[in-house]
Amino acid sequence: MKCLYNHIKTNRFLKMLYPHSNDRKNSFILKSGTVKIRILILFLVFMGGKAFASHNRAGEITYMQVGGPKSLTFQATLITYTDTRSPKADRPNITLDWGDGQSSSINRQSQITLPNFVWKNTYISTHVYSGPGSYVISFQDPNRVADVLNMDQSFYTPFYVESLLIIDPLQGFVQSPILLNPPIQNACAFHKFTDNPDAYDADGDSLYFKLIPPKQAVGTNVSGYFTPQHLKLDSTNGEVTWDSATQIGIYNIAIQVQMYRNKKLIGYIIRDMQIIVIDCSVLYPPFIEPLPDTCIEAGINFNYKLPVVARDTDKGYMHYDSIILKYYDSIKLTASGGPFLQSSSPAVMHNNPIIGKDSVKAVFEWAVSCESIREQPYIVIFKAIDQDSIADIKSMKIRVVGPEPQQLTATPAGNSVILNWKLPKCPNPVGYFIYRRGDSSTWQHSNCETGVPGYVGYRRIDTITNPNTFTFIDNNHGDDLAPGIKYCYLVTAIYLNDGQFQYVEGYASNEACAELKKDVPVLTHASVRVTNTSHGSMYVDWSKPLASALDTNQNPAPYKYELYRSPGMGSSKYYLINSSASANFHGLNDTTFIDTMLNTTDSPYTYKVQFYDTDSGKSKLLGNTIPASSVFLNIIRGYKSMILNWSVKAPWQNSYYIVYRLNKTTSKWDSIGTSNTTSYVDTGLVNGHPYCYYVRSIGSYLAPGFTDPIDNNSETRCSSPRDTVSPCPPVLSGIADCEAKATSLGWTTNDSCNAKVVQYNIYFSTGNSYKFSYIDSVTGINTKNYVDQRKILSYSLAGCYYVTAIDSYSNQSRPSNYVCVDNCPRYILPNVFTPNGDEINDLFIPFPGYQFIQGIDLKIYNRWGQQIFSSSNPAINWDGTDERTHQRLPDGVYYYSCIVKQIRFEGIIDVPLSGTVTIVSKK
Repeated sequence: MKCLYNHIKTNRFLKMLYPHSNDRKNSFILKSGTVKIRILILFLVFMGGKAFASHNRAGEITYMQVGGPKSLTFQATLITYTDTRSPKADRPNITLDWGDGQSSSINRQSQITLPNFVWKNTYISTHVYSGPGSYVISFQDPNRVADVLNMDQSFYTPFYVESLLIIDPLQGFVQSPILLNPPIQNACAFHKFTDNPDAYDADGDSLYFKLIPPKQAVGTNVSGYFTPQHLKLDSTNGEVTWDSATQIGIYNIAIQVQMYRNKKLIGYIIRDMQIIVIDCSVLYPPFIEPLPDTCIEAGINFNYKLPVVARDTDKGYMHYDSIILKYYDSIKLTASGGPFLQSSSPAVMHNNPIIGKDSVKAVFEWAVSCESIREQPYIVIFKAIDQDSIADIKSMKIRVVGPEPQQLTATPAGNSVILNWKLPKCPNPVGYFIYRRGDSSTWQHSNCETGVPGYVGYRRIDTITNPNTFTFIDNNHGDDLAPGIKYCYLVTAIYLNDGQFQYVEGYASNEACAELKKDVPVLTHASVRVTNTSHGSMYVDWSKPLASALDTNQNPAPYKYELYRSPGMGSSKYYLINSSASANFHGLNDTTFIDTMLNTTDSPYTYKVQFYDTDSGKSKLLGNTIPASSVFLNIIRGYKSMILNWSVKAPWQNSYYIVYRLNKTTSKWDSIGTSNTTSYVDTGLVNGHPYCYYVRSIGSYLAPGFTDPIDNNSETRCSSPRDTVSPCPPVLSGIADCEAKATSLGWTTNDSCNAKVVQYNIYFSTGNSYKFSYIDSVTGINTKNYVDQRKILSYSLAGCYYVTAIDSYSNQSRPSNYVCVDNCPRYILPNVFTPNGDEINDLFIPFPGYQFIQGIDLKIYNRWGQQIFSSSNPAINWDGTDERTHQRLPDGVYYYSCIVKQIRFEGIIDVPLSGTVTIVSKK
């Protein structure tokens, strides 16, 4: 048996060296009673020697803010993965660059030994920044491991990782994601490889993953890098897939994990990751059965359970000559991810990790609490690894959604509808969204479909910010609801849990509807017929009341319409412009009017109709229509484009808008596009050439008995394109020169969108006030630096700057990033002076060049503790006399205590200073 064992072991090693051989009888387990002989594949054997004579393999830097959202203190954690067989290159202490010109020497906090000759090293330190700005935290070490296949001479290539920290007091608390899955993984040659960094962002920020070349220094990629063929990265969840590696050896890749909050980049981290491809021609990786993505509704006392099964694909029977051998692998199944890190009701996988042979089965359980509701899904990573260190990884997304408000009802009340509902099953909403549409729908939200999607025909009409308010009166924001319409409503709860920065909308409530009686007229048209400054005209139309809704006995004839007009969108006074009467209800058919002699070029017009019956021979007002305005078009001139925006006030619901442009060749109006919003951009135009437009709205009351569709035209408007595109904001850096009492600024620009920049404006705010004002400008696209030498800086340099770019069309960019600088206060007192009248060192004064000192609180004492002198003047100018007797003091040693009031970025800081001064009066 021993001879057979040695023969097969030798063949298996040769098999690793020659992967194209088809001999598969060289991997097995001998099982006899309780004796098990395992043939181990150590792929590192043939990579020994120089292959691991160096050090760094993988790593990343993460960070978090210490204190509140305005704190300038940050804690950074550097994790490196190094080779245990390079003890001379071990780093008990490293240097971390904070990105603001300062660095720290940091002792290692822990070192953990992992399988396959790996050390996991952790270094943690804190740093206080001078102010808001963008900072690149970085670490560089001289050597990587040798023989990395997808870069040149890795043995001589530095290892470098960085993270971008953006400090902005307006963005709130910030911390980077943490990566829960180690960055060193084995892959099988000619097998699909999958891995996931398992990034968890406690703030719920959006994460975007990007594959980049590993770096060897700031701004410098490693030499000769190439991305392995068929290796891809999922930008939404960070999953790495490699369809088939064909060459055994070591590969390094880098993953940049970007953080976005409200669609704005707030920082990133970079992971340098190592993939080791081994020969698995006699081995197969374990296999985890597919896992489904899912949604879980919080607050319903539902314990989500998911069975997870991992199998050993090596298990089977092998023929070796005339012997039948049974072999199988041991498998370890682990789980990690954000659900396990929740402070309230975390997920569990019992006995994590679970170890077994042939196959293992676990149950993932999560009784989701309301505190786990958030917009971004949670990622759970399941990893099955066998005893050959070959792994399979499967990930799944779990989105936790908020429950809907309960038992929504709608009750008509005059020209309003009253809504009532009950608290959702989660008691922690921060408010509610109210949605409305005309007529009911058959929509029911599907699984994971939160909020109210646009295709349903609802639109959000209001927001309630008090979570304890369970009623809402819809009166169309004071304009009343139109009679005869069946109004339907949905309500959603919005959530914002601790540590989150984005509102999360839950499921929609049940639909509730109410209909107002159509016992008054309803406007349907307010359309521009002719555009002119003095001879313009409008077409106005309305729908008469319903006979079934109007009680003609209680409201007897004759009846009368009065039409009123208001310039603008109805915010001004209404003027009576027409009236018509009918002796009976059936004669109320005069419902149109052409309004003439108007300035339809410069103003929209809003109309309403009042309806009267007769009471004891006098007219009595029965009600008003809801006002309706014409569509009013505005044009913003763009670069080779025209930006069309329009406004309209209507009681009906406009579904979409058609945009028309005058064809100068045919003199006809061509439809050039549609929009579901009140804006449209017409592109591909010629700058300086005039173009004319009008917009036609298409809408409906979504109820029977009304004109459908309701279409209304805007005025016509002409203009010509010009360059109104703002340049890109510069990227600013700066440093204070305390000796020169000046601050030097420099910036870089994106030349692709700054080609026409002619000027840069510089703005400054004093101290940490963040109240910026313009201080100066420089001209020329190639002038990208500025030295601030204003006289006020001799008192204090402390403050923040930003820069904007101005192009030749006077378009100004958005502000650059903030750069903040601080003072370098200096105040040193001598320990001896000679008040003997020789005009040399006669006064006790600070050493020359003291700076950024607002004042002092100095007290000098004799050896008996009696105060003999005090001053608040930083210059002091003490001549050695007693302030009580005005007599010269004897020679000797005197003691002082002083509070120095330093002028700093955060304000006036009291710094204690104490010591002795000796009086020597002899010449």
